[in-house]
Amino acid sequence: SAIVPFGKVMKGKIKTCFLDAYNISSDSVTPQWENLPEYISVMTAPKTIPAGEQATLTFYINTLKCPTWGMVEDSVTLIPDTKSEYRIPVTATTIISEDFSKLTPGQLMKAPAIAAPDRVNCGTIQHNSGIISQEFKIENFGKDDLLIRRISTFDPGIEISINKEKIKKGKTATVTIKIDTAKISDIVLNSRLTIISNDPERPEIIVRIVGEITK
Repeated sequence: SAIVPFGKVMKGKIKTCFLDAYNISSDSVTPQWENLPEYISVMTAPKTIPAGEQATLTFYINTLKCPTWGMVEDSVTLIPDTKSEYRIPVTATTIISEDFSKLTPGQLMKAPAIAAPDRVNCGTIQHNSGIISQEFKIENFGKDDLLIRRISTFDPGIEISINKEKIKKGKTATVTIKIDTAKISDIVLNSRLTIISNDPERPEIIVRIVGEITK
């Protein structure tokens, strides 16, 4: 397996990343790819790699074609040759961020501003007691519309939803947390919820989801 780390890329930009490849077989090979997402393309130079020779794999990411903000990870598959049954997994990772550098002082004065709690305390939770729900509010105390780009958590036992992704000046949106208590095995719930928005001062904030698990 291999990793292609694009690093941080501003939305709207194209970035390249390189991997070296070696043909250790006794025949020439022409690499093929499977499961490439729309926003990633790959060029192999040379296209056909002679036996015992090296090639360069050039990966391109077009962030305009990627619908996700923040941390993005996709797994693609390298097939060394059309006649080969061998498969090599390749993981491409990137962080897609918004570019606020061109905003004028006037635009910054009118920019949206996000407010949300630092943590949501779910109290005492009985393990394996079904789905429990908790809510909290996101407020826009700026002037322009606040756009929620993404709300995510890597905790498999937690599902997040929001009732609207555009929040006008002085208004709020409701975030609903659904916890599958069968999937929470630790004695303490302490999960990170990441909110990405178009607030230039705080484009990414963390809300902690906490609680005590009893069995």
